[in-house]
Amino acid sequence: MDGLIIKKKWLDEIFRGKWMEVRGSNCPSHIGKPIALIERGTGLIKGVTVISHTFQLRGERHFKSLHHCHFIKKPLKDLYKNIWMWCFKFRIKLDKPIPYTHPQGASVWVKDVL
Repeated sequence: MDGLIIKKKWLDEIFRGKWMEVRGSNCPSHIGKPIALIERGTGLIKGVTVISHTFQLRGERHFKSLHHCHFIKKPLKDLYKNIWMWCFKFRIKLDKPIPYTHPQGASVWVKDVL
């Protein structure tokens, strides 16, 4: 299972109900598969999810209409050039985080973390 690295602020929001992750690229090889949710900078896996589907955003109006799913307050122009929405099927927060060894250079994904 691969792990997705997420900043603490956004990981906390995911466990509170955020179910769309905003990214600058698609992730077709991870759709429908379980992935670990890693809190950036901690060396800990904090949860598990499945990315059910992804789609490319159609503009500012579309972005604003989905605010209840992604929780981002910045304007679209302050994000990525191409905006992809990664939709979580479910989110499970682990009672006890699992430590892992972070490979040098990994910034978005960690291969075979579990």
